Amino acid sequence: MKLNIYTIYDDAAKAYMQPFMFQTDGLAVRAFSDNINSDKPSNISEHPEQFTLFKIGEFDDQAATIVTFEPPSQLGNGRTYKTEDIANKKDIDTLLKLTESILATMEQK
Repeated sequence: MKLNIYTIYDDAAKAYMQPFMFQTDGLAVRAFSDNINSDKPSNISEHPEQFTLFKIGEFDDQAATIVTFEPPSQLGNGRTYKTEDIANKKDIDTLLKLTESILATMEQK
């Protein structure tokens, strides 16, 4: 079976992270997106714009060979995958309270 090899570039460190493998780009993007949108504070969830996902090659587990892609294929910056409703949860809670307050005031009139 052939597995794709991926890495994440950290712009602040000016370095690539340890490579990892998935069967498809979709699985790699989903894992990257899940880390970007995690509720647990981390460098990648707090600063998504500083991280970019790359596909750098392919591993064949039958032949024990690795083929690298030149140049690597960029699959997107972390900002692309950031879900705004998670990023702005406090803003949404504030707006909800404000809306409830306005509606209560209108009902009193």
